[in-house]
Amino acid sequence: MSFISKLIKFSRSGLLLAAMLACLGGNAYASADPHRDAARELFSAMDMQSMLDQLIQQTLNMQIQRNPGMEPFREVMEVFFREYLSFDSLQEDFVDAYIEAFSTTELQELAAFYRTPVGAKALRVTPQLFQRGAEIGQRNVMANMHVLERRMTQAAKALKKQKESALDIPQE
Repeated sequence: MSFISKLIKFSRSGLLLAAMLACLGGNAYASADPHRDAARELFSAMDMQSMLDQLIQQTLNMQIQRNPGMEPFREVMEVFFREYLSFDSLQEDFVDAYIEAFSTTELQELAAFYRTPVGAKALRVTPQLFQRGAEIGQRNVMANMHVLERRMTQAAKALKKQKESALDIPQE
């Protein structure tokens, strides 16, 4: 695999990070919209800024561990993620997502939960659980890659046969 291909593959792993970030919920400031304020209050209760920093570091560490040749580019990737996956750059999009999914009351209840000891623990362990989940999923996919390869080969043969039979249509 070429260096550029590895770099692109590494960058795509940021999509996983973005997906994980979208599942999480701070920087609070008052607005005229209590629903948006409730979302921001939730983010504050979740200490979203710290959580995002942890996720960025964990994702980078995991990817570099899998591909040590990317280590010289750690700083470049870190700067990129901090620029485009920082809480400040994503906050309003997160607010939009959360107010679509939760009512004002629900957001307030979530914020109250995350201020409890169990909620605080959930926040502490969630990034590690996401990482473990990603590792488990990747391990399962890799262990069964032969099944995907076999199915793709079968599908390619069927498509080829279909294409050949379409070419054999008699003309009138």
